[in-house]
Amino acid sequence: MDKMKIYDNNDYEKMDIHQLKEIAQSYYWQEYREYISETPMTPHERRVLREWVGKCHSVYDAPVSRFLTDPCYPRPFLEAYREEQEIKNALRKKTGNEREEWLKEYMVFETLSKDELELNAAKAATPEMIKDQVRSIRRELLHLWEFIWSEGLGEKAKEFVEEHKDEETPFEW
Repeated sequence: MDKMKIYDNNDYEKMDIHQLKEIAQSYYWQEYREYISETPMTPHERRVLREWVGKCHSVYDAPVSRFLTDPCYPRPFLEAYREEQEIKNALRKKTGNEREEWLKEYMVFETLSKDELELNAAKAATPEMIKDQVRSIRRELLHLWEFIWSEGLGEKAKEFVEEHKDEETPFEW
């Protein structure tokens, strides 16, 4: 008989961490049985997946990659494991520089230009107080432009800005 049973929220609040972990593990094993019945895999992949689930992980949780940053989308363990194996095989006989270049190409890595690097460094060095003021000014500017366009004055305002954008203001220092 399966250990799974229906609990209400109050039951969970009364349980200690070991009981909760046992329930989660039971759920993960049920999930594992369903997953392996639907997903083709090699015996080795099945063993690795079983070890993963045995460490109280879901079949739908991906491990941290040795080579890649966390993806912006969830993916199953097996998909992540296969990709990791593919990368390891591709890098096996490459030198350090060749590995780095291959990974950059694989991840569609774009090298930042000198200007972008300088801008990032300047942003990092800018004090939070100034960043907050800039955010506030940008919000105010956005709302002003929304109002101007909603009142039908957008084109006139745009022309005015184009004519006067290079003029100094009394607030420049």
